[in-house]
Amino acid sequence: MSKIRILIAIDEPNWAKTIVNAAYNFIDRKNSEVTLLNVIETNIAEEGYFYSQPEKFIKHEAEKENFTLLENFLENSDVDYKGFIYKEGNAAETIIKLTENGEYDLLVIGSHNKNAIERLLLGSVAYKVTRFGKTSVLVIDSKCHLETSEIKPFSVLMGVDTSDDSFYAAENLWKFIDKDRAEVTLLNVMIEPSLIIPPDAYIYLDMNKIIEESCLVSENLLDLTANKIEESGVKVVKKYHVEGDAAAMILDESEENKHDLIVVGSHGGGKLSRWLLGSISTKVYEHAKQPVLIIKKS
Repeated sequence: MSKIRILIAIDEPNWAKTIVNAAYNFIDRKNSEVTLLNVIETNIAEEGYFYSQPEKFIKHEAEKENFTLLENFLENSDVDYKGFIYKEGNAAETIIKLTENGEYDLLVIGSHNKNAIERLLLGSVAYKVTRFGKTSVLVIDSKCHLETSEIKPFSVLMGVDTSDDSFYAAENLWKFIDKDRAEVTLLNVMIEPSLIIPPDAYIYLDMNKIIEESCLVSENLLDLTANKIEESGVKVVKKYHVEGDAAAMILDESEENKHDLIVVGSHGGGKLSRWLLGSISTKVYEHAKQPVLIIKKS
């Protein structure tokens, strides 16, 4: 089996340690190639930029020294550490460009959780990369704190539906996690009948029958998805369905059951519809306290 190529984008050293530790907890360490990336943000492309703004240059050089501790950790770990890449430019654009040619299988990035207004005015690196990048992404929340000293099983909550993206995520989940330690729970969120059936139509329909059939469809979906996941050697410990808003229910269930990692497939949609309506994956990672793995079709 070829190794999974992972690019971990980091910025300031303390936050970088959190991102690396979180990723290290979930990946198959012996079958992963890890590269670190640091992009110093600038809107100036002229040659000699660092020397024209010495304060930023000095800060960047100091951070490089502190990143040495992370490099030492990775060099002495179970992963195949490939080195450190330094870039100058717009962070989101640089990351997307580096990952769009298929050189990496997974991008790991931190999220500082800007709110909707901040995203609209300023943008967010994680927001742009998860929306417009082509590579699967592991998003680490700024409040996440995981230690790497102990190798133990971890709990995964995976939201599933009938889309091709969801089936693709199920078939490829094993690539992005340590399948020997993962314990997966599958959750299908069904749409409430009241949201799609007009109240006036209730008198003509057998609502109990409709709900019963919807539950059967959901159970079949969960069984099919579980089979796909287990065929790759990943353990499925539980599968169930609920009614409600997909993103909200995934967040509620992950918090209530203390899952360590959330996994969702990435749905398509045009840029305009994504900007207006958002997406389940974006809503989940923006509000989740746990790391969120968004699996995208390659």
